[in-house]
Amino acid sequence: MGTCPNCGEIVMEGDPYCSNCGTTFSWSDDREEEDYSYSGSSYSPRQWTTEDSLRRYADEYRNNLKRARDAREDREMIRYYNYALDSGERYWDLALKNGITDGSIPKRGNLLEATDVDRCSRRHYALLGKYGFFTNYETLRNEFENILKKSGNSHEVSLNKSKREEYLKEQDREYARSHEIWSLQNSRENYFKYLKKANADVERSATRHAIGNYRNAIREHENYFSKDYEKYDSDNSKLLPQPPENLTDEARYHMLELYKKTHPLLKSSKKDTEINSQVVEILGELHRDDLEKADCEVQEIARQRQLERQRQKEKIEGTIVDGVVAARIVGDRIYERLRNR
Repeated sequence: MGTCPNCGEIVMEGDPYCSNCGTTFSWSDDREEEDYSYSGSSYSPRQWTTEDSLRRYADEYRNNLKRARDAREDREMIRYYNYALDSGERYWDLALKNGITDGSIPKRGNLLEATDVDRCSRRHYALLGKYGFFTNYETLRNEFENILKKSGNSHEVSLNKSKREEYLKEQDREYARSHEIWSLQNSRENYFKYLKKANADVERSATRHAIGNYRNAIREHENYFSKDYEKYDSDNSKLLPQPPENLTDEARYHMLELYKKTHPLLKSSKKDTEINSQVVEILGELHRDDLEKADCEVQEIARQRQLERQRQKEKIEGTIVDGVVAARIVGDRIYERLRNR
């Protein structure tokens, strides 16, 4: 065994190339002709000419490029692309140093073909959005970024990052659109749900619950029309009363019934007074005519109740008078009988 003169990796005697960096070997039993002679634990290279070195670097470049293209895993691909680029850099360092310009590999800064650049760029972009505990995606992403930069394709890195930023912005916009649509649908559904509950509360005389649910319905109505409903929900918006109308006819009818039930002319408790004031606050000036009409109805109800009480009182008083008269008549008759005996 020995070590690779290029990277120091342990190699077996007779191996055609280094499994780590791809350096090719030439073995011979003739010490004067062999490329490497065994000395201790390593091999010492013979005296190479410039042409030999350039040829070796070119072979390393092509071999490692082929291995990178055949690789199926990111780490393997990264390793061989780096080896290829390193060999290409060494080739051109030596070539330019010796004034050799017609090399057998692509020029520096253009060492990767378009298909290789595209492959590395696609992997770099795919890794921009990946994070994990068991795989260090950040390291892999940075390695592909370095390959693109070393190969003279830094613009691919900038382009990928710009594309990623635009993708994230579009995702945010799409989320905002989806959330807006969901919010509109939710507000519309809640509006009718709260109105249904409030109307039922009025019918079962749960006045506090009724007021709370009417207020909830109006809040959902305001939420709905404060958004861009015409853009996302123009058809369904027709189901809701348009501002400033924020209640359906059925809801207003029930609220007026609640107003009459808690009217000060009919009820005098603190609770009823508060509920009545809240109804007036909700209906406001928009339904002032309806409130005045309800006041007239309540006044008539109060008058009828007063008349009924008066009739009951008179009936009771008449009954008492009749009883007194009858008692006197009976008394007089008894007195006459006793006196005639």
